[in-house]
Amino acid sequence: MKNNLILNYLNKNYPKSLKDEWDQVGKIVYFNDDVDKVLITLEVNNETIKLVKKNKIKLIISHHPIFLDSLNENKNEKQYINELKKNKITLFSIHTNFDNAPLGMKKAFSNRLPKTYKLINSNDCISNIKLTKKIYIEKIIKDIKQNFNFSYFNFLPELSKKKISEIKIVCGSGFSILKQYINTKKWTNETLFITSDLKWHNWQFIKNNKLNFLEISHDIENIFIDYIADQLKNNFKNLKLYKQYYDLYLIDKI
Repeated sequence: MKNNLILNYLNKNYPKSLKDEWDQVGKIVYFNDDVDKVLITLEVNNETIKLVKKNKIKLIISHHPIFLDSLNENKNEKQYINELKKNKITLFSIHTNFDNAPLGMKKAFSNRLPKTYKLINSNDCISNIKLTKKIYIEKIIKDIKQNFNFSYFNFLPELSKKKISEIKIVCGSGFSILKQYINTKKWTNETLFITSDLKWHNWQFIKNNKLNFLEISHDIENIFIDYIADQLKNNFKNLKLYKQYYDLYLIDKI
């Protein structure tokens, strides 16, 4: 089938109108060719190029785009683009338009949680989850460990016995987004905030403002891969799907 059938389907569910202004999504490299194999990945790297060339895959769907206007600053990404063009491989990215879509990252995350976690739809990339009953933070951590496969948690030890009634989560690096929300004062002491890649000064802000925060690994975004693969499997029966996961490991897991 022509890859445009697949790309039009993804554009319909995750339109460019939902992307953040700075983001570059859609057709990064494009050839309107027939495809019978698709690779779904978080981002393009050396292993991606090897995988698609070895398996003669002509369409890559990535979460993180390659920013074409910064290729001169990143020789690796420039090489990836050249290899894709040379081998006539299409690269299509769905990033913040996926994060912001009602049936995107928020839905992918909430689908993995127990039924006691209820997703409340919103128009931004924050997953708003209401709990049917108050739950200790240590129980929330246990539930996430059981339903997701990623590397680590960071949180203030004194929070483990605190009860929570709602969760605000941004998968990936979302502290700046959550900080804007926090500044609106539309949260309570029973709100738990979850995101990745917190810096030292972020933790100082968290402690000074007595916020309930849980830091998780950025590879939580691997749920994008399974979620998109399931959609393509259900809508395009003859496609062969490949998945490339991005894993980070702590020393105590090796």
